[in-house]
Amino acid sequence: QLAQHAGAEIFATAGSSEKRAYLKSMRVPHVLDSRSLAFADEIMKTTGGHGVDVVLNSLPGEYITRSLSILAAHGRFVEIGKTDIYQNKPLGLFPFRNNLSYFALDLDRVCRERPALLRSLLLELMAMFQQGSLKPLPHNIFPVEDAANAFRYMARRKNIGKVVLSFSFAESKNRSDFPR
Repeated sequence: QLAQHAGAEIFATAGSSEKRAYLKSMRVPHVLDSRSLAFADEIMKTTGGHGVDVVLNSLPGEYITRSLSILAAHGRFVEIGKTDIYQNKPLGLFPFRNNLSYFALDLDRVCRERPALLRSLLLELMAMFQQGSLKPLPHNIFPVEDAANAFRYMARRKNIGKVVLSFSFAESKNRSDFPR
């Protein structure tokens, strides 16, 4: 939604037909399969060999190499995945001959180390939601007592949007235990 708001032409990948259909319902013009490395060839074909200006990546291993290969000259690679970074995996430098930039973004650290920045960004996002220029993602709510099933559901990677643990049932149950 933020990329759409900025006027970007979006190429997105998703790992299931349901997730790809959801992206298409959001008017994302180019939706490809993230379970195959073929997305890179498809993007290069669609862009006439030019590639894309920005890659937002969360996939590990060979997906990083393939995603770097689709960056246009002076492109930016934004890594939000942690697996390869914290496992200190090697990264070939050959793609960087095209004046590419690589940015690693660990949101956990941003939360801890730059809370004022995080607060200002969240306030900006909240205003966009209030104005209606952003819409919330779908979500599935599980009572906190069913947290194990919520984690199993997430592990199957079938969810679209967010998985939420609700404490409302637990809170109402706890309140009834106390005299008023």
